[in-house]
Amino acid sequence: MSEVEIIKIQVDLSNPSTFPKGFVDESKLDATTEEQIMRQEKQDDLEREAL
Repeated sequence: MSEVEIIKIQVDLSNPSTFPKGFVDESKLDATTEEQIMRQEKQDDLEREAL
């Protein structure tokens, strides 16, 4: 398991310029493949039919 770094930030909700930027690794955020999505949809359909 990888180690997670905790970062403390302060945000003013009325001032969007204080919102953090650049904390997301987009390649890891949306690493789901179309094949994985289709496989999950099939599994969901089978589970729904079993009800």
